Amino acid sequence: MAEQGINYKDFKIQPLMAGRHSICFKHNGSPTEKVLDIDVSLIKPENSGNSKQTDLTGTPSPTAEIERVNRRVKEDLSSLYHSLLSQKDREKANHMTVKSILNVIKYFSIFQSLIVIVLGFAHVYVLKTFFTNNAKTRV
Repeated sequence: MAEQGINYKDFKIQPLMAGRHSICFKHNGSPTEKVLDIDVSLIKPENSGNSKQTDLTGTPSPTAEIERVNRRVKEDLSSLYHSLLSQKDREKANHMTVKSILNVIKYFSIFQSLIVIVLGFAHVYVLKTFFTNNAKTRV
């Protein structure tokens, strides 16, 4: 699996109306293996007008406060879950990028070592030819 050129993008789309929605993906690049992580969630708008619930008699429900706190905890946990998913995806993309760069560094280091060895032999050859007795004058 080729892991070079990994891109990570995070898209958050808020639908304008309720109903069925579709997503279309098109890729015109090379036909290599792709990894696609999709997280679809529904975000319900909060009712700003009805903050207090009442029972049939018109008095505030004794469980209204507990339900409100429960809803708030659920929203916070959902937000935390989505943040952790996003962090995990970024971590995976960064890990794949590091692995591909590691291969580039390895081959560059091998190439650099070979160049140093070749230059060492070239220096020895040049110095040897300069200091031989039967060499012609080279200045």
